[in-house]
Amino acid sequence: MNKQPTGEMIAIGVINIVYGILTGFFAMLLLIGDDWTPWGEIWPSDPTLMGSEFWGLGLIELILSISLIVAGFGLFQVAPWARALSLMWAVFIIVFNIVEAIMGMMYPSHFIEQIIYPVVIIIIMSLPEWQRAFEGDINEVNLD
Repeated sequence: MNKQPTGEMIAIGVINIVYGILTGFFAMLLLIGDDWTPWGEIWPSDPTLMGSEFWGLGLIELILSISLIVAGFGLFQVAPWARALSLMWAVFIIVFNIVEAIMGMMYPSHFIEQIIYPVVIIIIMSLPEWQRAFEGDINEVNLD
């Protein structure tokens, strides 16, 4: 059976794609080089944190960004894996941001900003209506 996405699913899919592209862009900036960052004072001045750890963080962010983009396109198809991938992304990005905060690699205000969308994704994807939409017949689900 061909499921049709609701307006809410399309909106979250678009947000996933846009957010994934933006975070992927910044992840690629991290991969450009060890000693160059566009954020200036956000990053610690300790030069030992600017080497392979920086590159590793960029790679992890890039992989997470790509997974969010893929999940966004999957939401357009009401694919069950897209909901699961969105939830996994949200959990991983929250853990990733906690680790970055513990390492002192982001200000507390940036931490809050970076946690809001993943929490929203977990809440929306955990709603019973969304669970039924991605498991059962979309025509039987009312997301209003």
